[in-house]
Amino acid sequence: MISFPRFSRFTPVLVALGLAHPSALFAQSYVLTESTGTFMSIESTGREVNLRTQDDSSAPVAAPFGFQYFGEWIPAGTTICVNSNVQLAIGALNYEFRNTVIPSPEEPNAIIAPFWDDVKAVTAFWAVTGQPGNQIFAVEWVRIDYWHAMGAMSIQVRIYESDSHIEMEYSSPIQITGGDGSIGIEDKTGTKGLGYPCAPQCRAEEVPHGTLLTYRPIFELDLVASLVGELPASLDPGVPATVQVRVENHGSARSATTSVGLYAGRDAFVDPTGLEIGSAVVPPLAGGASVTVEVPLEIATGSAVGAHQVALAVDPTNMVGEDDDGNNLTQVGTILFGGPLKITTPHDITFSLGAAASFVLRAEGGRTPYSWQIDGTLPAGLSLDGALITGAATSVGQFEVALIVTDARSDTSRSEHVLHVVDRGTSDPKDGMDEEGGCSCRTSRRTIDGWLGLMLLALLGYRARRAHS
Repeated sequence: MISFPRFSRFTPVLVALGLAHPSALFAQSYVLTESTGTFMSIESTGREVNLRTQDDSSAPVAAPFGFQYFGEWIPAGTTICVNSNVQLAIGALNYEFRNTVIPSPEEPNAIIAPFWDDVKAVTAFWAVTGQPGNQIFAVEWVRIDYWHAMGAMSIQVRIYESDSHIEMEYSSPIQITGGDGSIGIEDKTGTKGLGYPCAPQCRAEEVPHGTLLTYRPIFELDLVASLVGELPASLDPGVPATVQVRVENHGSARSATTSVGLYAGRDAFVDPTGLEIGSAVVPPLAGGASVTVEVPLEIATGSAVGAHQVALAVDPTNMVGEDDDGNNLTQVGTILFGGPLKITTPHDITFSLGAAASFVLRAEGGRTPYSWQIDGTLPAGLSLDGALITGAATSVGQFEVALIVTDARSDTSRSEHVLHVVDRGTSDPKDGMDEEGGCSCRTSRRTIDGWLGLMLLALLGYRARRAHS
């Protein structure tokens, strides 16, 4: 027989358990501690389980209250199967006497096994004590006589309503020896569990008189935030906006006060190191609870104009130690940052006499779309068409006008400009500028004719010299 080393007293052992389903409400782990208790039998006060004093028998007892077990809620009234071979099975009867390692996919599953082994006929009792909300459900196997051990002992399992922790306590005033049992707890799939190290070959001396094993669930905190509705299309400095954010506690631990924040940046992925554009306080949330908070949004004057990616984060400063499993930071969309409405069209605009023009007026900031007006008189032949000055100028000169732009919020901006209309044949310094919609390729015809005349005179002089030579 293999003997396993015992835990030292009060030594915690931790096992981490994954979720049975990503949306499971109670994401639990368990910690196991070993200590010494005072065994209080319920033989004289409890109700006998109808095991019919038969070997390998089983009888149902209805759970007197609901409790959590491996990430699931076990409602009151659920069948708790009391097996004569010293284990409880949640949800179904079982008669299995051959113990296995814990956890194991082999049936039975969803078990609580204080010392599962092949046992001779045994008597068991159950009892409920305490007030609603703080009740204790206890099952006790009395003077167990194991086939593979010398002597007898009593074992009690207790489930606590207040926090769903489980206790296993052992009483053997006359120390027994031997056995090859399994001790531990296991989920309904048999893939998650926490077994005592000696299982499936635990000897009775591994759990001497007064041993108390406590399996305490660790209630995890898992906060998830999501937008209610959509982001505003744009934000302007000094102009507040709001969004609603829903925060849910997908874990089972109660959260302390924390916050949510929205962050903006130019990169495709944004995190809380980006520019904070809004935050709100999130009140404490019990496991499974949710709250919707209003988050004010605002950007400061001088913020970079243009499109920004936005991320939503819950507990961004790790204020409450939120379980960072990748779902507490979400990329939620794009916001266009605006600035003060400003005309960016050049001060001087040049058009060529008689040339077709299509000059684009430009502005930035504010909130699009824009509309344009001109205060003053355009050169003859030119007109304003939306954000374009189009047509063909019919007279030369300089024309002073004011451009006025109005945005979607009815804010306006005004700037002064000079429109130059030049003849193609002049040497105006602005002639030849390739402005949008302006003139280009404006070489003077008179200049070309002058050069041709000089070349002709030179050719005639050359021929005259040849004739006299």
